[in-house]
Amino acid sequence: AVVSTQSQSVLFSFLDVKFTFDDQGNLQTDLHVKETDSRSYLHFSSSPSYHSFSGIVYSQCLRLRRVINSDERLKIQLEILKEAFLESGYPKKMVENIANRVLGMERVLERKNDHHIEQASPLTIHVFLSYGGDDDLVNVVQKYEPQP
Repeated sequence: AVVSTQSQSVLFSFLDVKFTFDDQGNLQTDLHVKETDSRSYLHFSSSPSYHSFSGIVYSQCLRLRRVINSDERLKIQLEILKEAFLESGYPKKMVENIANRVLGMERVLERKNDHHIEQASPLTIHVFLSYGGDDDLVNVVQKYEPQP
């Protein structure tokens, strides 16, 4: 986990998610992009069909919708993503339409057809530790852990 400080909040990075807890104990998430990420996508002049390209744009926008829990931060990340697609030759109208459609969608994290899978309580926080460098994360989680 990469730890950085921003406005007195400790931000944790795990895979492609950056997260922290605000002053009220609410989880705040954003996209974590590694410095080495080139943000390059299949160029629009390639051979696949049109629906393949729209599927790429849609899936990447939907990924942001799932990862980021703030519409404000989502708008910023969608703008960055749209620029990457435009640089790869995607039509502006297609990219804009898909991004706007996803921006208007509700953030849904659970699968629709997995009724047989036991869901964790919304108040349950699962913390997976690694190599002993997670003291800041453990302290933040314990600070906001619901009391029985």
